[in-house]
This record gives sequence, structure tokens and C-alpha cells, in this order.
Amino acid sequence: GAAHANLMAQRLADGIEMATPYVLAHPVEANAVFVRMPDEAHQRLNALGWACYRFDDGSVRFVCSWQTTEAAVDEVLEAIAGLN
Repeated sequence: GAAHANLMAQRLADGIEMATPYVLAHPVEANAVFVRMPDEAHQRLNALGWACYRFDDGSVRFVCSWQTTEAAVDEVLEAIAGLN
């Protein structure tokens, strides 16, 4: 449940910090990851089929659930790393 979702969010956050040019807008506290990303990159990610939305502060929000797999996290990381 929640513990798995939080773990997947941490995996995503770690991958963003290590393998992409983007930075986290907030430390990861639960199952959501907030990423600072230019509009162009965000639009490309959505066009690739990853539905993620702008949060109030302008960062892009990714939410993990109990169903989120490590493979899915790695796939979205690969997509994010290939955006620029």
C-alpha cells in the first residue's frame, strides 16, 4: 500500500536527481514527486503518453500508487532523461 507507493516515489526522485537535468521542487514526503521542468519538456512528456500535471507552484507532479512498479518508474525516468 502506502509504503510501496512512497518507495516508488523515492526511486523516481532519486532517478530524477541522478539521471536527468531536472531538479525536485520539494523533498519527497510521501507518494508524490514535484519536478521543476520547462513547459516544452512537460508537453513532450505528455505527448509520449505520460499524464502528469502542473501543480500550483508550477512544478510538474508525479504520483505513485500501490500499483506503481519499479519498471514503470524506470520507464518514466528514461523518458524524462531523453526529453532534452
